[in-house]
Parts: sequence; structure tokens; C-alpha cells
Amino acid sequence: MDLDLRIVNVFVGPRTSGNTALAKLLTILQAPGQFWRPDDPGKTDFEYSGYSFSAALQAYNILPFLQRNTEIVFTSEIHTIKYSEGKLIYTPMLLNTINEIESLKTDFAANSKKLRALCNEIDEKFQFIRYMIADVPPVTDHDLLFTDALATNLTEEKLAAIITALKKTEADLSTHAALYIPSKRDDINITGHRSFVIEEPELNLSPSAQYELMKKLASARNKMFGVSYGSIHTYTTQSPYILLALNNLLCADNVIFTWQVMHKQSGNISYEQLDSTEKTVLQIVPSPINQYFMPAYRIADGRAESILNRSEGLIRHGDTGEVSGALAEDFEVLFNMEKQGQEF
Repeated sequence: MDLDLRIVNVFVGPRTSGNTALAKLLTILQAPGQFWRPDDPGKTDFEYSGYSFSAALQAYNILPFLQRNTEIVFTSEIHTIKYSEGKLIYTPMLLNTINEIESLKTDFAANSKKLRALCNEIDEKFQFIRYMIADVPPVTDHDLLFTDALATNLTEEKLAAIITALKKTEADLSTHAALYIPSKRDDINITGHRSFVIEEPELNLSPSAQYELMKKLASARNKMFGVSYGSIHTYTTQSPYILLALNNLLCADNVIFTWQVMHKQSGNISYEQLDSTEKTVLQIVPSPINQYFMPAYRIADGRAESILNRSEGLIRHGDTGEVSGALAEDFEVLFNMEKQGQEF
């Protein structure tokens, strides 16, 4: 099973399909610092027995998932984890880059070009880091990492502050697991968490309540971290209403993107029209989701099938079905706004 997971991930199917086990496994793999931390900062790869990993699976009640022939390869911009034949190999890629920066810093003048390149590489992959670094004296410059200002403004003192901020960020990203919210719960409370996994968010909620919940969760993704980078939301669901709610969030982003493109390319849409359209969309859906940030898979028989129609930027109609009420009304309004934008 090969999954391309991003900021908002959706696993569709009954619990017996294995979607819950996948969501829990993703929670574990995103934060390997839960079950180990490298004790030798000079190494670039670490091999462990599967014991600590098995303990983590046991804590999430999915240890039976780990069979004798199980192979797992997890790759992110932060780290890679490979599990095979009871052995686990962990490569902390972000930490390795930070360590390389720290090593090159010993001869700042000779290595300044390489240091700038490495800092820019990190910024391109982790855009939210610039906001953290900007708050660390003596940096105080949001643009330091990704503009030409880096060539002239980067000093040894500023680099030391950047390294400190990067190390703190890497430790946070690799250690703090997403909040896992099981289906058996009294409510959903994500206060203080920027990443979470919610098992069947639809339970005990009416269709309209499911819609409002997904809009609130999407809004939280943006509000809790300034920007959405660094926050990952995962949902397991059997509800067509959850999928329809997500479709509205996707459609809202399609509308804004379409009008922005036509504003730039055709010149037939004024800035005032574009601004008015964006405000109208955000009144319906406060936090749209870009389709490239949201993979959605139907899990069945040990396989994963994407249910996103990339050409439309929406979840396939056959997976959402027909509904009425606010969900359908909002979708119709948004869909017509997108078509209107395409006609300019």
C-alpha cells in the first residue's frame, strides 16, 4: 500500500478496513521522538531493534498490525523510517542538515555560500520556520531565509540564533505526536494541538453538525499555528456527509483560485470583484482546503484507492452521493461561482 500523505488526510471505510490502524500508525511515525531520541548527534542513521516501536504500537492497540513479513517505509521532509525483519532504521534528515550547518559555521567566511544554500533549502521545505526564527533575536526578519537579503544580512551571530531556533523546531516536530481522538469519546477537544487524528468525527452528529465541525477543524488548522505548515490533520470516516463537507472546503479553494487566475490572465475581473468574491467564499467556508494538500483514500482489502478527482479538485461524486440541506446549497453556490469565474 503506497500512500501520499499531506496536510489533511482522509481514510474512508469501516473500521474493519484497517483505516484506523493506518491513522494510528501515521500518528506514531510522524513523531519518532515518542519512542527514541538519537544519543549520538554525529550519526546520520540509527538502527534499533523493533522493541521500542512495538511498544508504541501496543500503546495504540495496533500491535497485531506488525506481522513477521511487515515492511514499512515512511518518508517525510523531517525524517525517514524503515522497518523490516524486526529492525528499524531512522534517518533524521532535518536534524542532519542542521548539524551540517552547525559544522560549517566553524568557518563562517569560507562556507557562507553553502550556509545560505542550506538555510534556503530548509525554508523552502518548512515555510513556517521563518515565523519562528523571526522572533529570535538578533534575527527579527521574516524574509531573512528566503530572499536576497540573506546574502548580505546573514551574519555569524544571526546564524547562531537560527541554529538554536531550528534545533528547537526539529525537536518539537519529531517529538510531539498528533493528538489521537478515538471514536469512543465524549467530545472533540483540540485546544493546544496543531496536529490531530480524529477517528470517525461524524459519530453522534447530525449532517449539519458534521458540516460545522469540519469547518471549525479546518479553521483551527490555520488559527493555531499562524500558517497551516507544520500542522497535519487526519480523519477516518464512513460518513458521506464528512466527504461532502470536505468537498465544500475544496470547492471554496477552487473558486478563489479560479478567480485569481482569471483576474491575472484575462483582465476582465477587477481587483474589487476578486476581493468581493473571496469575501463571499470565506463567509461560506472560512478555511478552504487546496486539493494538493488533501489526499483522500478508500481503504479496502488491504489496498488504498484515491477518491479525489484531480481534474475537478473534488472528491468523486460516487463517493459522496446525493444530499440536501445546507451542504448541498453551499456547494451549489460555490460551484456556480467557480463556473462564473471560468467564463470571464
